[in-house]
Parts: sequence; structure tokens; C-alpha cells
Amino acid sequence: MSLPGYEIQSTIARSEHHVLERALRLADGRSVILKRLAQTYAALSVQRRLELEYRLLSRLTVPGVVRALELIDAGGRPVLVLEDFGAESLALRPGEALELDRFFDVALQATRALGEIHAHGLIHKD
Repeated sequence: MSLPGYEIQSTIARSEHHVLERALRLADGRSVILKRLAQTYAALSVQRRLELEYRLLSRLTVPGVVRALELIDAGGRPVLVLEDFGAESLALRPGEALELDRFFDVALQATRALGEIHAHGLIHKD
């Protein structure tokens, strides 16, 4: 998928509902993450969840939690534009394992961020 104003560079992750892509925002040269719907004709409820995610993230400033920059309309489909902090997928190939030190580092960062999110009265459901 092409998106006017953005140069998509790579796919970070793909799920049943969403695709995460690293892109360059042409207006200012900023590296961003695009979170878009995976389905061409996604259910309205899936679209609304992406819109809700934008509203919640745009009001939240928490260490370790990605910031929402904007929500754009791509031909009637929402695309969430997020800051790019160098995220990588943690998905592993079969038989591959995360080194223990790396696992504990990621687990500690995720636990701290989730604790902060909960302290703001939000629940992460994914």
C-alpha cells in the first residue's frame, strides 16, 4: 500500500488486524511508524479501535510508551502515525530463543510501561 506523504521503508510486524510499517514522513523527513488495517475491508469495530487507540495515546505521556503523532485518513481507512523509537519485532523463528539477559531487559521495560499505563487508569488489552 502506498500512502501519500510517506515513503514506506519496511514492514515491522503483521497481525490479523494490523500492519506496522517503518516509514519516512516526507513533509519533515521524520522517521515514523504507521499502524494500518491489515484488511482492505476491515470491520467498523476494528477501525474504531484504531481511532480509540489514537485518542488514548495522544493524551498519554509515559516513559516507554510510544507517542501518537496523528491519525490520518487513507481513502476512508484510518492510519495511526506513531513516533519511531527504533522498535523491532520480538517475534522469533521456530527454534530461536531470546537470550536471557535480553528477555529480562525487555520484560522489565514492558512491566514498567504497563504499570505507568495502569496508573493512568488505562488497561492494555493486546
